[in-house]
Amino acid sequence: MKDETQQPLELLPPPTPRRRTDAVLLLGFTAVALLLRLPNIQESLWLDELHTAWVVQGGLEEMPRRAAIGNHSPIYFLLPWLSVQVFGLNELALRLPSLIAGTALVPGVYLVARRLSGSPLAAFVAASLATFDSDFLYFSSEARQYACVQLVALGQVAALWRVLQGGGWRWRTVWILLTALLFYLHYTAVLLVVAEVVFVVALIPFRAWQAGRLKNFAMDVSAAALLMLPAAWHLLEIADRRVNWQQFITSPDSLASWQLFPLAAYLLVPVLLTYGYLFLQKLTGVARPLQGTSPKLVPILFCLCWLLVPLAVAYFTTRFEIAALWMHRYVMASAAAVMVLASLLAAFPKQLPLRIVFGGLTLLAAIGWAGPHWSLIEFGVPRPPRSENWRDAVALIGGDAEAGEWPVLLCPVLIEADGLPENPEDKPLREYCLLPVRSIYPVEPQRIAIPLPTQRPGNISDADFARIGSPRGVWIITRGRPENATYRVNSILKSLRRAGMKPQKTTTHTFGGVRVVR
Repeated sequence: MKDETQQPLELLPPPTPRRRTDAVLLLGFTAVALLLRLPNIQESLWLDELHTAWVVQGGLEEMPRRAAIGNHSPIYFLLPWLSVQVFGLNELALRLPSLIAGTALVPGVYLVARRLSGSPLAAFVAASLATFDSDFLYFSSEARQYACVQLVALGQVAALWRVLQGGGWRWRTVWILLTALLFYLHYTAVLLVVAEVVFVVALIPFRAWQAGRLKNFAMDVSAAALLMLPAAWHLLEIADRRVNWQQFITSPDSLASWQLFPLAAYLLVPVLLTYGYLFLQKLTGVARPLQGTSPKLVPILFCLCWLLVPLAVAYFTTRFEIAALWMHRYVMASAAAVMVLASLLAAFPKQLPLRIVFGGLTLLAAIGWAGPHWSLIEFGVPRPPRSENWRDAVALIGGDAEAGEWPVLLCPVLIEADGLPENPEDKPLREYCLLPVRSIYPVEPQRIAIPLPTQRPGNISDADFARIGSPRGVWIITRGRPENATYRVNSILKSLRRAGMKPQKTTTHTFGGVRVVR
């Protein structure tokens, strides 16, 4: 007799075979996704991407230390390091891993929706949303790990679903390894595991689980936790600095602030249509609305857990000041859940004509509300350009012959920079805070560069004043909102005046969110 732990979990739809049409659709979606992601690929890197460039430039020996300063594991940075070895240090090479992962996300979403629903129509809807989603477009052309997090999260979800459908130890091993990889790509992605545990617990009252299955799942979670254990010390160090994140992360205080994902754009129409469908069935007495629908309800419950549990954890940890996690990128492992959930709701009716209507209305509402055409109209590219043009900002300084020897005072608005006043000669910290003018966009010719703290940018140490000397002028670089940048510049100028310098004339240049003052 076959082991009961290898049997499909009750209440779940059986696996559905893929057809030739699936391959055609996958190829089409992948091609369109790639074309939409290419226009923004060679933009100037912004600050967080400059950290990636700085980590990669350090080589394999420096990579763990430089990644840790930015509160990351070194795992992701191996990918851009490899592409830089092949294509050189440039924007395309640094963003290539994200471009590949972000493009692969689209067929990945198709396959996951197909697996959960068994419906080609649902898979088509989900892949369409993923193709045109603004956030997916953004992270696909960014030299950070979030497109990779999304792709690995999709694989991890698919592996768990395959285990529930009767997959054996091979699929369990895949789930364990992908869970550990997801964690090391970004530590907060572990919230996806919390969501899956909640889903498992939610199924217990339905007697869908047997003792052997629960034991195996607990063992798999424990095995994944053991693989995460080496990062414990780094996590404790990050936890000691968690108050720093409260400078720019606040808990949601309005309904609009819950829009970390396009919940209204993607879910409002399919939710209303599904509710109306069930209500009319009940009203007309044609059928009991939920009778025999468990193969559809359980995948919907799974997607709800996948989407809402990480959001709830991020909300409450931020609200009660345990850890400031209420930020878009910290719950990125759940981004695809919105699209898959919308597709499952669109495919909920039994009648094919109704499913087609539901799917079409879902796509029209979602793409019409939050599609790339708005950006194409305003900017001429599928998603708005990045707000920080460090490439041109640094080039301005290097191209000014008259000010060629002037020192650079840099306030990069990094949360770690507030440690500078207490550790003014901390060389690794100073190197990190100077990365905007020392990595892929170095100031040429080389000159004195002074990193400044974020909260008190005018707090310049005596040693740094000695480094500045008595030049004819200085450059000040900062970033952020105009009012914040103005405050920082004025604070720095006041500090220079108190030290006896008398700046007579200033010229300001803005490059998106980057401000350069001569």
